[in-house]
Amino acid sequence: MDGSYNLSHGAEAMPAHVVGKMSDDTPAEPSSLASAHTMIELLRSADAVVVSDQARARQLIDCVMDILRATLDKNADVPSAGTGRLAPWQERRLKDHIETNLSVSLTTADLARVVNLSPSYFSRAFKKSFGQPPHSYLMARRTIRAQELMLTTDEPLSQIAVACGLVDQSALCRLFRRTVGRNPHAWRRAFKQATSAGVQPPLLHARP
Repeated sequence: MDGSYNLSHGAEAMPAHVVGKMSDDTPAEPSSLASAHTMIELLRSADAVVVSDQARARQLIDCVMDILRATLDKNADVPSAGTGRLAPWQERRLKDHIETNLSVSLTTADLARVVNLSPSYFSRAFKKSFGQPPHSYLMARRTIRAQELMLTTDEPLSQIAVACGLVDQSALCRLFRRTVGRNPHAWRRAFKQATSAGVQPPLLHARP
């Protein structure tokens, strides 16, 4: 099946309260208790028509399989209880948000709101998931973005600093010395020419 439920044929074989919860284009809600009851009713309906209408029985069983897939997909995105990690969907959303907003100021509270968590819990969960605190990860991403811009453009460092969410060139220099161990001017001179020749420069690595 394609994930939708076609109830136009044989609806009389399905309990009315189940039909009322399902439409032609809307899958059953994969909440635990509701899904269990719905699947039981669907299987009972399939059993009732398996002799007289095998095609309908197959359709009802396919509906059950779709609900199970939706439930498994949903549960696969939830971390085990007690791990203290972010859920996979939260990690993905944060990565996308950070990469899209590197040019603006981002605080821990801002990032916590992206995934609807309190700042204190978010900070602990972020460190478990990403291997470093939010601020450290963000600074690493800003450094990498600056490195990429220095290698691929001729923009002055002052403009690159702003594009990476830093207040000025001095802030970029301080960040570079702290994270890369070199002045950005020297780093750019050393590796931009090598990049043009096809040599891969050593970019900072931000986990994970």
